[in-house]
Amino acid sequence: MWRTSSGERTLGGAEAALIRAVVAFVRDLLEQELEFSEPWISGVKLFDELLTSQKIALLAEVGEALLRDDVPCSPLDGVHEAVVGMLFETLHMLLECEIDAAQSSPDDDLATWRRLVLAAVRETDGDDGDLPDPHSCKMADWSVLVDVLDSFVLWDDDWDTPELVMDESPDFARTIKQRLSIRDDYYTAIAPDPTEEELTHARAVLRQIAKNTA
Repeated sequence: MWRTSSGERTLGGAEAALIRAVVAFVRDLLEQELEFSEPWISGVKLFDELLTSQKIALLAEVGEALLRDDVPCSPLDGVHEAVVGMLFETLHMLLECEIDAAQSSPDDDLATWRRLVLAAVRETDGDDGDLPDPHSCKMADWSVLVDVLDSFVLWDDDWDTPELVMDESPDFARTIKQRLSIRDDYYTAIAPDPTEEELTHARAVLRQIAKNTA
């Protein structure tokens, strides 16, 4: 389960299908990173700075927490929330790539990610009003929908601004955290450093998530 902005819950239905698909995509990129030692840059600082093994372990932990009722909630610290933030940032990227491809090949039905997003928004928000056509290439509309989905899981975007605190003096950083209601240990939480056995287990978890992707 995950401590979302609307309480502890597990993602289900179309929302879960979307997140499973994004987790599976990131998992494939991390497997390539592990094999070829060429880092994939997501743009999320707290995630990109980790070792590949740490990324895989965290993705498996967060993926299970989001998708399974029998898994305890992960801590709401910077490194765990950064993984969720990374998934939504990756979804932005996937939509942009899909739209670019669709514009280059207008005769092909390239709308997989857009359909997944629409289904998830309809289910979580419960409102069909003013939703774009699945073939719409207006990225601004899709960005809004991704932000809507993000808001149903994450409380805020503190995970995206570590430099506001980590690059400042202790006194100033403390003041910022107090004003933004950020816990003192939010940015200093340590990511897991998996053993070979733990990494093997994490990779198996991610294979199962990818296998269950529709």
